[in-house]
Amino acid sequence: MSLKNQIVIIILVFGLFLGCKNKPQNDYSFNKEGDIEINLNSTLDEEIQFESLNYSDFPVYSLSTRYPKLYNNTKANIPGIPKLDSFQVVSRTLQWGGHSFELYKSGYLSLGEFLERSEYLLADTLALEKPSVYYGINAISGFIGDKQVVLIDANSNGDFSDDVPIEFNKDFRYSHEGFPDLIDVPIVNFNYRIYLNNKHFDIDRKIQLYPHVNHPHAYLVQNGTLDNLTNEYTLMLHLKDYRKGRFSINNVTYTVGLQGIYNNDLSIVIKPDTIVYEKDDLEFQRNFTFRATDTIEFPDGLYKLDGVSTGLNTLYLKKLPDVPDSFFGHRIGTTVADYEIKLLDQKNVKLYNILGKDKKFTLLDFWGTWCAPCKELTPELKRIHNKYSENLNFLSIALDTDVNEVKEYVKKNKMDWHHAFVDRSNRNGSIVMGMRIQSYPTLVLLDENNKVIFRGGSSSLNEIDEILSSNQVLAK
Repeated sequence: MSLKNQIVIIILVFGLFLGCKNKPQNDYSFNKEGDIEINLNSTLDEEIQFESLNYSDFPVYSLSTRYPKLYNNTKANIPGIPKLDSFQVVSRTLQWGGHSFELYKSGYLSLGEFLERSEYLLADTLALEKPSVYYGINAISGFIGDKQVVLIDANSNGDFSDDVPIEFNKDFRYSHEGFPDLIDVPIVNFNYRIYLNNKHFDIDRKIQLYPHVNHPHAYLVQNGTLDNLTNEYTLMLHLKDYRKGRFSINNVTYTVGLQGIYNNDLSIVIKPDTIVYEKDDLEFQRNFTFRATDTIEFPDGLYKLDGVSTGLNTLYLKKLPDVPDSFFGHRIGTTVADYEIKLLDQKNVKLYNILGKDKKFTLLDFWGTWCAPCKELTPELKRIHNKYSENLNFLSIALDTDVNEVKEYVKKNKMDWHHAFVDRSNRNGSIVMGMRIQSYPTLVLLDENNKVIFRGGSSSLNEIDEILSSNQVLAK
């Protein structure tokens, strides 16, 4: 992305827009307090991409190892299972309250544990006894001859006899790492149900379900949920559709994209139509990606994400009456908070205290010794530091397991700048969590007021170099 686009984005965040064409009609409304309701519609277009893990792709797996009593009861009460050489009933809960109730009934949770997990979701557990209520996806994953057969209970009626099997080559499940191209995998209409505040809500989605043994959820084997045998039947659920809408504030039009299963765990993208970037540049898109209850700065002030309708058809933005002097955040245009930082010598200091007040920029480098792309970037980081050190604060923050390994790497590679450490197993409350660092390396450039003016990944050092050069930073 060019420096010109970076400047446009900075202007965007502070609300200094020019007019915008193609204002959406009747897709949103304001009330007298200035709150906004945005209508969302299902779409299969690919204008907006989302993080795969936790939002658009989920493992669907057998519970026979972890919860055998629950599994056997489910298997015994599902009609329509075809004749196969071998099979497993695989499932994925889409509302943890319903799943917790099943675990409670099967003796895997105490009453207290069930209530602790589900009290805020489920007002009437008797409603969960009804056989027509299903809170997840159920499928058959089995083998016959040289084929793997997948059968989805697409209408969630607890009966496979009215569903159409999908066949895959038996080796398909081994043929890919990560998230494969699904162009030849059928798209299935899938209906699931959410129970909230004593009411049921039906949600229709477009999904793809396919075999995947080498899925990025190794923890399921590590924690004993799956063993090597049951993992052979694991499927991946891909949400093919997402919810999309548009609205305008002060003649600036925004596109909204929403992805996920349930209201409390959604990825919400709100991006101005004036900004164009590669749709697979998810690191840059994080500047426009939000979660429920986040606060967002628009040209006319701050709004809070005030929820999504249970059917995922409406997004609510609540206008906040007061604008604080400093709006802390992790996106372009927001000010980075004064986080407590643990240095490599284990001393705790405030972020602002280790930044030179006489320097115009600060570069935050989030990395780890376990991260190969991070290590590959080391020579370029040294070049940037040497070139701009007179006017550039430099802080590398390692998310790692052993501070001594970080020290050794820093010393060996003569990384002569500030370094901090975040324990990979205990990152809650850290700058890594506060800045929502999800990929490594992540580079964040701040101005002299600690405002974010750039955020990117491993391919963005040239753009950072361009920004520093264009602002006449004195080379060392």
